[in-house]
Formats: sequence, structure tokens, C-alpha cells
Amino acid sequence: MLVKKIGSIIGIFSVTLFLSCSQQDSEKIYVFETKFDNIKDLELIDSVMLPIDTTTKAFSHVIQFFEAGSETYLGILNQLTNSVRIYDLAKRDLYKVIEFEIDGPNGVGEIEGFKIHNWDTILINSRYKLFFTDTTARPFFRFDFLKENSSGFESGILMNEARRQAIIAGNQLFIDISPDVDFTVIKDVRKARLKNILDLKTKRVRTDLGFTENYFKGIYPIQYIGLTSSTYNSQSNKFIYSLPAYANLIETDHNGYYKEYYAGSECCNNIPYLNNNNPSKKEYHQHYFTSPFFDAVIYDPFRKLYYRILLKGMSIEKFNERDWRRGFVVIIIDESFKKIGEVEFDISSGLSNGMYYVSEEGLNLFKASPNEGELMFYTFLPKDRNE
Repeated sequence: MLVKKIGSIIGIFSVTLFLSCSQQDSEKIYVFETKFDNIKDLELIDSVMLPIDTTTKAFSHVIQFFEAGSETYLGILNQLTNSVRIYDLAKRDLYKVIEFEIDGPNGVGEIEGFKIHNWDTILINSRYKLFFTDTTARPFFRFDFLKENSSGFESGILMNEARRQAIIAGNQLFIDISPDVDFTVIKDVRKARLKNILDLKTKRVRTDLGFTENYFKGIYPIQYIGLTSSTYNSQSNKFIYSLPAYANLIETDHNGYYKEYYAGSECCNNIPYLNNNNPSKKEYHQHYFTSPFFDAVIYDPFRKLYYRILLKGMSIEKFNERDWRRGFVVIIIDESFKKIGEVEFDISSGLSNGMYYVSEEGLNLFKASPNEGELMFYTFLPKDRNE
């Protein structure tokens, strides 16, 4: 069975709290609305096949849908060749390949992320370094976040992929970071931050947004620290965050506004801590694979919806068999952060939660293709269940 429908939940509770932020005291509003009218489903409407060559992997977490004029494109990072492959989605064919040098005057290192703001401004990042380039692949702006750490902000590895894409808004660049801290030391996790904000005029940096209090009450696997996700709503100018071990979504403008909304799952809501404060490597891996966690949050500007993905835990038997496949749940949330749907995809669907994009056609999820030389997505369109 490709998808499994999940029933509704009832009950409602809301509360407003005043807590202390990392830099200043500000109001934090928590809205726990667990009343759930399960009115939305995901209907499979199409599949998208794109050609790849033998030098290209058929999977990448670094993928971006973008529009240029009236055309729509999909950019995919190919780390094997240090290049970005750009597909024309209307023609479903390769449009352009931008290859980047690793060393030399135009070198950008080994690319770990990219964001095409427009054809004249392409953001490239590798570890702590950021570059602006264009389709010529020659950088015209460079910034080393580790080197420019004199302002005292916490360092972190730059993250710029499908689950958390860099955003240029006005004169500011917002880019997520994976905290460069010892995740087994609670005091280090407490001071970690999730966003670097670079003023492109002054080249000054500030950081914002730390982990919620539940992260300081026990030890989580490193993945629960590094696999945060964010999305951007350009209409409201707000960023929305999903933390792996937290049922709420966080909405902020990184300028004092902060609000949380319940966006958990009927399937799995409580993410357990590790039982051992000094776990072995096997215990880390077992906990990570057998426990659920919240994965990506995705904004759909065409339908004004959010999708939140929950990755399900696998059984101990599957873990021992080293079968790493997992089922996942897509939680559908409207623009006012009301949960309106929840759809479960089991392992047999062959779909992946890690490679996706949103287009006017719908939510596109990676599907392993039986054909070599082909990259495939299944397109799902949210629809009312009573249709």
C-alpha cells in the first residue's frame, strides 16, 4: 500500500508564556492546538523523470526548485563532479551544468550546498566558507564565517540544502548552521545557535535561535542536533523551524517575533532520550534508527500550506538486519498553522523523505527508479478527503 490514512485527534489547549531568549527577554507565545480535522489527503497525480549520466548519483539532499522568468528549473548538486546540474522542468531535460573549481583563484572548495537566487547570484558554501558566483562559476564575493569569528558568534558548519535553504532578504543573508559543539555536553548544546545572519553591506554577523528546553534535559543522538530544518514564507517574511525531537513548529522573524504551534503526529509524538549518558557507538546508532524524529518542514507557496515530515523508527529486528529503510508521515498544515491532514507512507512505497521539491504541480518526492540513467519523482497534490 502506497499511503496509509491517519484518523483525527480531538482536544484543544493553548497557553501564553514569557521566557528568556538568548540575547534579550522577549515574548514567546505557545499555541498547543491538538484539535485535528483530518480533511486533507495526498493524491498521486504524476511522475517526473529526469536523465542523469554515469557521473551523477541518483540521490542528493541538496536540491532546489526555482523560477526564472516564466520557466521553472530544478537544480541538483553533484558532489562527484563539484557541479550543479540544472534541469528544465517543462522539457524534463538537462538545461545547464555549472562546474566549480576546487582550488585556484576561482576555487570554492568541495561544494556542500548551493542556492540559486537568480542567474547572476548563485550562493555556494563549503564547511564555513560562503561564495557568491554566477553561471560563469567565478566568485565575486567570499566570506569565511570561521575566520570572521571576531564578533564572538558561535561557529557552526554552514547548511544549505533542501531541508534548510539559504535566504537573501534585503541586505541580509540567512543561512542555517549545524552547531559545532560537543553534543554530549548539555552546556555546549545550550549555547548552540541554528542561524547565521550576515549583513551583506557591513559584513557583520549575528546568530539567532537556540534549541528548546527539552534538549537540555537529556542526551539525544548527534543527528537530533544536526538535522534541524527550516523553511521561509516570503509573504509573511517569517522563518519556520522544525527540530527533530520537538513536536512544535517555531515561527520567527529573527528580530524579536517568536511563536510556537503544535504540529505533532498521531503516529509518534514523544521522542525519547538516550538512556545512557555515556552511550556506545552501537547504542547511538540503535537509538537513532529505532526512534522516530521530526524531519523536514516545507513551505508550499502555491497552495499556502506547510508539510512536516516525521521519520518513523524501525524495529530492532530491522536494525539488526541492517535494513535502514524507514516509513514516514507527511503532516499537512495550513498557513495559520492548523493541522489539516496526516498521511503515512510505508516502506513498500519506495519513496524517500530526503529528496523533494515543491512546484506548482504539487509535492514531489524522490522515488527510486528501476532504470539506470534516470532520476524519478512522484508528484502528490493535496486534496480534500471528501472529494
